[in-house]
Amino acid sequence: MGIAYNIGYALGMVIVSGVAYLLHEWRHIQLAISLPALLLLIQLWLVCCCVTLMPESPRWLIAHNRRDEAKSLINKASKASPDITMTTSIASNIEEKEEEETKQESKNIKERLHEDIKGFWVVISNSELRKRLLITNFTWMTASLTYYALALNVNNFSTNRYIYVSVMGLTEIPAYLIPTPILMVMGRRTGSGSLYIIAALCLLSILAIPTTDSDTIMIVSLIGRFSASAAYGIAILYSSELFPTVCRNSAVGTNSAMSHVGSVAAPYVADLLGAAVWWGPTTLCGGLALIAGLLCLVLPETRGRPLANTVDEEITEERDNVSFYNGYKCVKDVVLCVRSGRKSQLTSAIIS
Repeated sequence: MGIAYNIGYALGMVIVSGVAYLLHEWRHIQLAISLPALLLLIQLWLVCCCVTLMPESPRWLIAHNRRDEAKSLINKASKASPDITMTTSIASNIEEKEEEETKQESKNIKERLHEDIKGFWVVISNSELRKRLLITNFTWMTASLTYYALALNVNNFSTNRYIYVSVMGLTEIPAYLIPTPILMVMGRRTGSGSLYIIAALCLLSILAIPTTDSDTIMIVSLIGRFSASAAYGIAILYSSELFPTVCRNSAVGTNSAMSHVGSVAAPYVADLLGAAVWWGPTTLCGGLALIAGLLCLVLPETRGRPLANTVDEEITEERDNVSFYNGYKCVKDVVLCVRSGRKSQLTSAIIS
């Protein structure tokens, strides 16, 4: 349900469209959307006062050899809630490491920098993790580019911009709710791949719609953006599960950086390419979304399996690896589902 927290972005988009409709002067709009941000100072004060209530997870601390802190955190949680007890395996692991290792001295800047890039080096030095990183980088960039390019593409559509932005925000709200049932039914791989492909088909189908039918173009474009937003929500969760704990932060951080590349490129795609051909932004985003969907299908499925702490735990035959055979299995499963659905409909029609 962590994906549902993104609903705030969609609500903000709806509010901004209403504020822009009421206040036409850009300075007034800027003040109206900036002044409420001062309330975040209260949150900052609460965070500074309660920083001890938000520690790192014991799993992350153990994976980075900070076992003293992990033990202290688990003991504190055990004392706070008598029903929670520290498992024997974790406790014994911490005890053994405490006997083997001495307390480390404070690290200098060079050592801290080495620790920061260590996780990234783990990713790029392993061929399997490197392939996963490249695929997830592309999917994040595509989702971000599609998200912002379609938001800025309103000038290329003959429609009311206030209505377009407002409806765009309203349709984005269910886009953050629908991933939950999709993840439960279809899993990460099939769910994200299907949503990317649906977005691609919607955006590419705009080429076949007459330019005079602006309402249909807007609706199809918003459906494509809806699918891309839902795929983005799944991709964030999916990417974090594809990498072990020792390099998960570095991998997800790299994905986030690539998503910013897509957001930076979005204004140029919407303005420059849209000025040349009005259908250019949607066609480009549709083509990239199609490639991203196909690439998602070759990734291993992560549903129902525990997170790995080390590379050796993650890269095993039992946990599956990047393979074109994964895509074949996904397509085969979808075809079987469609056939079984048709058979059930036919059976119910005969019985009735």
